[in-house]
Amino acid sequence: MNEKGLYISEMTLQESQFPVNPELPRIFMSLWMHYVLDSFDSIDQVIESVSHLSIDGWGWHFFVADSIGQTAALEFLGGRVVVHQGDNVPVPVLCNSRYEEELEGLRHYQGFGGDRPVSMDKLETPRFVQAVRMLKDYSPRKKAGVSYAFEILSQLERG
Repeated sequence: MNEKGLYISEMTLQESQFPVNPELPRIFMSLWMHYVLDSFDSIDQVIESVSHLSIDGWGWHFFVADSIGQTAALEFLGGRVVVHQGDNVPVPVLCNSRYEEELEGLRHYQGFGGDRPVSMDKLETPRFVQAVRMLKDYSPRKKAGVSYAFEILSQLERG
């Protein structure tokens, strides 16, 4: 997170395939993350930067949030940039599968349109579903936000 409240993180996504454009300056993805934090304060600026650079690297996708509460998931699939932003990010969670896949899986669980129970057993229910359930259940009257955020992270940790 930078001093302007912009946050960026990466998660593994093995199927990532970055666009290749030899006419654009090439930058390794971890350096791009550093550049983002040094240069920007909004989701829109981060998304715009992708069109001016040729990002390269491992199988990662990215979650970005800014100080006004906007969030986005940026994925690189089939050699093109896929941006989930605004209404296309109904829950601010990113794990290790494509965002659309995660949303589709969520629809099978109770409370999200399906009939499968949401178990908090780490091996029974996907991390994405557990995180979304925990966000949905959050009440600031019961627990401070920072403490609850660490509870979510602890629940999602897989060793």
